[in-house]
Amino acid sequence: MPAPAQSAPGFRIYGNTNTTSVRLVDDRGAVVHTWTSPYQALGAMRLLPDGTLLRDIMTPGNAITIAGVTGGIQRLALDGTVLWD
Repeated sequence: MPAPAQSAPGFRIYGNTNTTSVRLVDDRGAVVHTWTSPYQALGAMRLLPDGTLLRDIMTPGNAITIAGVTGGIQRLALDGTVLWD
């Protein structure tokens, strides 16, 4: 297990709650890619083996802001193209 001041090598995905962007960061914290969407998210996201991003989205007019009822799921290509939502 790495020491608390270290991180394991590789990439991480990072997105703030209620923002429209998700960032791919390296093990030094440098942003290497950003996906943007017109929809806000509550924070559930996963980078899939093919390089696409799967994330939850809050659809317009949805007043419920808890996981599982945000409105939908979106899959984005590396270039930001919406593959499905």
